[in-house]
Amino acid sequence: MINNRLTEQEFESILRPILRLETIESIYQTIYGLFHLPIDKRPYTTKTESKGILTTYKSFELEIKHLTWVESDSSEHPRLVLEFTKKKSLLDDVVNPTNKIVSDLKRLSSSEIPDLQFAVLPTVGFGHESLKVLYQKSTYNPDWEKQHRISPLTIVKTMIKEKGKEYYVIEYCLTAECYQRKTDKTMLKEDWKEIFKYSAPSWI
Repeated sequence: MINNRLTEQEFESILRPILRLETIESIYQTIYGLFHLPIDKRPYTTKTESKGILTTYKSFELEIKHLTWVESDSSEHPRLVLEFTKKKSLLDDVVNPTNKIVSDLKRLSSSEIPDLQFAVLPTVGFGHESLKVLYQKSTYNPDWEKQHRISPLTIVKTMIKEKGKEYYVIEYCLTAECYQRKTDKTMLKEDWKEIFKYSAPSWI
């Protein structure tokens, strides 16, 4: 297995164009190169395409869990889910490794979406003490059934157990048809609530 370690600049080159609502081709070209994918494919996920290559960012395995384009206002907008996974080690009890990933995701998002603030969804009673859900403030959908319908922009982190081992998991979800690009910044559309109500992702 080849370990493909991404730098901060390389990771930024994946997420920033998506936050800027750039063209499909430019975004795919970046993904082809960084994930070493065949250039004749348009993957909606890197989970089954990157065979023999483990792409990591700051010790977390990084995968594009879902990537599709949706037509809105005569243009196409990306829907994205990034997933970061890391097996827990003894050193992680000293410093939680998820903090640096979440910090990067918040920083990059804030650099393109002006005045972006994150609120925390109360998760008491969900049965997962490690679960933390961040969403764009003032965009909460009270009728959500799945985590990707909580808000057009969410960061979810938790810990799971698999075969007796513990893993950190972080998911970053963006439903970009709720946004528009104006004066070099990405902002919520005035009718984002209606758009999200009827077109929010239900594929996970």
